[in-house]
Amino acid sequence: MAAAAAVIAQAGVGSDDIALVGLSTTLATNALTEGRGGRVGLISIGFDESTLARGGLLRALDGGPALLTVGGHKADGSPIADLDLDQITAFVKENDDLVDAFAIVAEFSVRNPTHEQAARQLLAGLTERPASVSHELSPRLGGPQRGVTTILNARLIALVDELLAAVRASLVTLGISAPLVIVRGDGSLLSDTATRHAPIETILSGPAASVVGAAHLVGQRTALVADIGGTTTDVAVMLDGRPRLNPAGATVGGHLTMVQAVDVTTVGLGGDSTVTPHASPDRRSQLIAGPGRVLPISLLAVEHPEFVRSNLRRQSELSTRRESFAQFVVPTGRTPKRSISRIEQDVLDALGAKPAAADQFIDSGARSLGIDKLAQAGFVRRCGFTPTDAAHILGIQADFDADTARLAGTLLVQVWNGLGFGPWDDVEHLARDVMATVTRRSAEIFLDVCLARDGLGGTGSASTPIMAAALDQVVGLTAPSIQITLPVVGLGASAATYHTGVAQLLGTDVIIPEHAKVANAVGAVVGQVRTTLEARITQPHRGTYAIHGVPDNARFQDLDEARKFLEATLAGAVAAKATVEGAEGAEISITWQDKTVTVGDKPYLVEGHLTVEAIGRPRLADRPVSGAG
Repeated sequence: MAAAAAVIAQAGVGSDDIALVGLSTTLATNALTEGRGGRVGLISIGFDESTLARGGLLRALDGGPALLTVGGHKADGSPIADLDLDQITAFVKENDDLVDAFAIVAEFSVRNPTHEQAARQLLAGLTERPASVSHELSPRLGGPQRGVTTILNARLIALVDELLAAVRASLVTLGISAPLVIVRGDGSLLSDTATRHAPIETILSGPAASVVGAAHLVGQRTALVADIGGTTTDVAVMLDGRPRLNPAGATVGGHLTMVQAVDVTTVGLGGDSTVTPHASPDRRSQLIAGPGRVLPISLLAVEHPEFVRSNLRRQSELSTRRESFAQFVVPTGRTPKRSISRIEQDVLDALGAKPAAADQFIDSGARSLGIDKLAQAGFVRRCGFTPTDAAHILGIQADFDADTARLAGTLLVQVWNGLGFGPWDDVEHLARDVMATVTRRSAEIFLDVCLARDGLGGTGSASTPIMAAALDQVVGLTAPSIQITLPVVGLGASAATYHTGVAQLLGTDVIIPEHAKVANAVGAVVGQVRTTLEARITQPHRGTYAIHGVPDNARFQDLDEARKFLEATLAGAVAAKATVEGAEGAEISITWQDKTVTVGDKPYLVEGHLTVEAIGRPRLADRPVSGAG
């Protein structure tokens, strides 16, 4: 918000002149990558336990309670069994204080949503917890994958709602009352009101905005776009100026969803990644960066300088070396709104409002586990040595406390050398090794993406011995080499730090746009609102055409009448939906695809698929815009 205020002042416009606020956010992506989010209770209608486990629902649930109850529908929309509302009532009452939200998924709900709708209506009278229903998040078949999407959406509701409330409060402080839109995973825009109900749509919002912004900022229309932030590195392919979308749905944190989003590879590697030592079998020293994120020591020292320095000095004077040195536990100020375990409450009570040194505070495995659970939910943060600290030591970055970063790095040289991970000659040697580790890992990520797009491999392909030898320029009887043919567009504040070296390893050019640091923000305002509704028509028997995906599942005796009814219904619904999602003057397009076979001498409709899309610019504030804009 301070940056927004500075931009407004520099542009010479008043707060009342702001007509639109665009926001891209990595919150949802980071939360799922790091395993954070609210605790969810699952109401599964018509599925058995093996389907939940095989489809990834239990993994997405992450220990939350689940109810398997009868109900659901067949492929033709007819009910399998009556819904057991009493069983759902008992489940909700038993778990209401233990969860942050509920997820409801029923078999073939996209063909007939009545059981999901009935369950949600029941919950509305039993609890104030939000409920996500699967048929509203995706119109596609595939109940388990739709269920994973619904669970993850429910996990994100509290986190994203808190973010949007904070942004709105800050805008009020700045005197800005313009509409707020958020970037979706496909690069389009969504109103804050709609985002509160479907926060899952914001996964990969960050990389999507970056690709859209990159296309706007550079003349290169085909490139590898790489955005490095604090938590993740996001890599996507830009073709003809547009991000390539993943037709299978977005995968984040190992979860395959039905969210249509940019085809991006997101890896836990950034400026705030954890840095840990690792001894390889041949005893060569090796560092690992990521996938977890911690608070940089140099940043914690800005707010608590004497506390951090005194503990680092204390640890350096101890004769016993511990891996927990130069690590801290920091409260975020957030408080749980649900019941938490005894050990988690013990951690919060013992920590209070101030940070603690890990070597003194973490006195048991149970407490460490409690800290991990609280960190996942966003109530505490771990703090440690990061690439950001290494950059401060080398003078590449000067935003935080470089002297404390050097003090921490010097301690770690002593500790890690003493534990057999070294040797590092001095703190500069360690810092250079950290930076080289991030550059080398980034090159592997870029190469993985290109190999996968060419059908030559997948995740981990770049770490095979021959690829590793090529990246490390190993020369023996052979001298393997590797090159990618796409230029790299580097985005993010750290792009110039790492991506120039990455491009050299991969034998390509790197383009750092003049406004690379804000390409993501550019992408947050140049997009459009785009929303889609889908429905299907089947022919259960001759002379009858059944509509699936709209209320009442109407039936017709004539296909043309069924199509006209469905087109009118979806066109009206998508126009209303586009308005809620923030569009103004949206244009509507209709696409019909069908699969027909010949039975005897007559055509027989297997399935018809109608897609109605509305696209429009986001609605602006109802006021004239003056000044520079």
